[in-house]
Amino acid sequence: MRNKGLILTTIVFFLTVNTIYYWEVWLGLFAIPAYLLVFIVFLGLVIAFIRQVYLSIKERFTDTHR
Repeated sequence: MRNKGLILTTIVFFLTVNTIYYWEVWLGLFAIPAYLLVFIVFLGLVIAFIRQVYLSIKERFTDTHR
């Protein structure tokens, strides 16, 4: 599996976004930088997704793992 880091990042991002209500109370003033970090990770995942779609189209969907 070539994209272990991408899959792990996606799972951690999913869990973070779905549990944000519970841990934002404890962050207090650090909530704004935490939200910025979550947003930056989201943008990174969107860019990775667009790259994967581009590579799939370029390879004409011959790589079954992609």
